[in-house]
Amino acid sequence: MGLNSAMAKLPGDRRTETAVHTVLEMLRTRAGEWACAGDLTPRVGQPEPAVRVILSVLAESRVLQSDGDRYRYVYDRVIDLDIERFLRRSKQHQRFTQNNVAKFRDLYGRH
Repeated sequence: MGLNSAMAKLPGDRRTETAVHTVLEMLRTRAGEWACAGDLTPRVGQPEPAVRVILSVLAESRVLQSDGDRYRYVYDRVIDLDIERFLRRSKQHQRFTQNNVAKFRDLYGRH
């Protein structure tokens, strides 16, 4: 159980990882507040069914609590450490990718 098992159940593509990153950041900043997939979809940038899958997998892995179609993050020290590591790694990867794209554009221009 935990974030690692949830990530193993989800597709390993960058788009899904970015969506999970956004979902966790949003729910973590509003810890204890209930939210549904429809509330999160506009900010996540994925279709609502995909957001529902992410939320349900996170709930199955005990990262989030669920009550039907509503989900919330309740602070837990161990889970919060996992989330913090994931968010930090995700941000570093995003910066690295953006830097590489910028370097490529500097070398070869925009086509």
